[in-house]
Amino acid sequence: MGEFPFFVPDVGAAVGDSIPPDSIVSRTLYRAGRTRAVLFGMAKGQELTEHTTPYRAHLFFVRGRARVQVAGEMFDCRGGAWLVLPPNAPHSVEAQEETLFVLIMVNEAPEGHSEGDISRPPTR
Repeated sequence: MGEFPFFVPDVGAAVGDSIPPDSIVSRTLYRAGRTRAVLFGMAKGQELTEHTTPYRAHLFFVRGRARVQVAGEMFDCRGGAWLVLPPNAPHSVEAQEETLFVLIMVNEAPEGHSEGDISRPPTR
């Protein structure tokens, strides 16, 4: 069969019940081929300042509330929200309350044309 299904019964358990004050925590949940999934936990008021990534980025919000700015457009994201960012779109994330989201990055560069190493986080 080659690959096995990947299943996480409780994504939030990867960072525990609460995020330490004034902090951002991250845990890589999955990495295979051209895809990487990272769980982010952000304390209220914390921000990932504007940055870009060459990958298509899927942000799935597990709990909490955050404002996400993408290329000048503001999105109010709460638990259950799913936001997809195109490659190279400038974006930032600010937690309005303790927030947990999964970032899934997909390298869509044509085979043989790498846009960077998906195993490393994007640069700011």
